[in-house]
Amino acid sequence: MLAALAPEEVDSVLAGATTGPLSGRPLAPREEILADLDRIRANGFADYFDPNYDVAGVAAALRGAGGALIGCLGITMPSRRFDLHDRKAMTAAVRDAAHELSQLIALQN
Repeated sequence: MLAALAPEEVDSVLAGATTGPLSGRPLAPREEILADLDRIRANGFADYFDPNYDVAGVAAALRGAGGALIGCLGITMPSRRFDLHDRKAMTAAVRDAAHELSQLIALQN
């Protein structure tokens, strides 16, 4: 969701964050976070894999009328199962489904 926000909103979130919301670990350097957000925007999805917490997933932004961010569509699972799936197909399915659902939502408004 962070990658789908406007730059000033990203700045606001990062200004107040010191640790990861799940891990509680210190955040990576700002430049690294911004590079990750650029990668997420370019790919159209975010993925996460942390075997220490046995969690993994893929998510893509959902947009409504006018392109407003309204949520995300994703898949989460234990990290030990993540590599049992075709990662490329799974991420493409999530990205494409989020795009299609966003178009349908926009049509309703």
